This record gives sequence, C-alpha cells and structure tokens, in this order.
Amino acid sequence: MVKFSPSDIAFIRQNFENYKELIHVNSIDEVLFPIDRLILQKGYKADYVELNELGAQAQRVHDHILHINDDRAM
Repeated sequence: MVKFSPSDIAFIRQNFENYKELIHVNSIDEVLFPIDRLILQKGYKADYVELNELGAQAQRVHDHILHINDDRAM
C-alpha cells in the first residue's frame, strides 16, 4: 500500500474525482502518473516554461509521495 501524508490526501481529494481509488492504490505509479498528467495539463503558466501555483503544489505532492515511499529514504 502506498503511504500518504494528510496534506497529500487533501491535495488528491481536491484535484481528482477518483480520489478514493487513488489513495488506495497498491503501486506508487498508479498515483504518480495521474499527478504527472495533472501537471502537464494544468500545471504550467501560459509560456509553458514555468509551473503555475497548481503545478508547483502538484510537483511538491508528487515528490513527497515518491520520497516517503522510497525504501532507501527510510
């Protein structure tokens, strides 16, 4: 089972209709891939160079989930 912080869950709940499925996945890729797609679809400023506020927040959540589920980080 993938580990999440309360703030990770809050972000997922706020940004994904299928949040219940995403917070109960068995593989980290099943949650990171949708976050990546969110960043690509809605996470950039008009210039497509810099992340907007949503993109930056999504990137922080992505990185945090990756970090707390990395056995080498423990």
